[in-house]
Amino acid sequence: MDSSNSIVRTKEDKRKHKTCVSCGGALPKRKQKYCSMDCRDKLLFALRWLTNLLQPLRTRYASFFFTGSKLIINLISYHSKESLTYYSNRTPGILPAKDLQNMILSLSRQWHNENERMNCRQLASISVLEKAHKGAASFDSIKLKTEKRISKVFKYMTCLKIPMTVLESESAHQTIKSAYRKEVMKHHPDHGGEDELFISIVQSYNEIMGWIKNPTYSARRGIRGMWSYDGDLQKWYPPM
Repeated sequence: MDSSNSIVRTKEDKRKHKTCVSCGGALPKRKQKYCSMDCRDKLLFALRWLTNLLQPLRTRYASFFFTGSKLIINLISYHSKESLTYYSNRTPGILPAKDLQNMILSLSRQWHNENERMNCRQLASISVLEKAHKGAASFDSIKLKTEKRISKVFKYMTCLKIPMTVLESESAHQTIKSAYRKEVMKHHPDHGGEDELFISIVQSYNEIMGWIKNPTYSARRGIRGMWSYDGDLQKWYPPM
């Protein structure tokens, strides 16, 4: 188990192209997060293994991510705000899910060996926690975030070629009406436009204006760039 504290996430570490959040491979066209559901399920299976280890460690929050060379697990216990981090080397040609399973097995063996030796689950947990690197991540970087997102109007904004940020700006009404008039003039059937596209433009405008009168939002939980764990719910969330 590598306890190096040299992993620092910088702008240079961010991938230039969209990659699968489960394996790091390049995403096929039209795929948003995973290269396949099978790839996603393999990592979720490994994370469920990890949950079985996090429970005796009394974990409140945890995160997991990987680079080209390392696996990193961060956690915060219920009894402390100090972060604890475990590192493990990646195996060339092996999926992160498989490497994660091996990492979990190594930590679990340590816990079971200590539990057998001392006949005390709490002392076994303390022993495993003491082997982690302390303070490598901040409390805020591991705690789950809740992000509010505008819902139901993305495709309508796209139809009128308006960025989503406009919806919450002071000039929203004026910008939307201006974009609507522009698209109507350009695609009106009397000017040679297609009936179907014109109807979509009118519908989009009505839907957007309806949203402005009665805004609706959806909420999602997680951490950007990392899988995250909520100890109260014993649930993993994909990267935001």
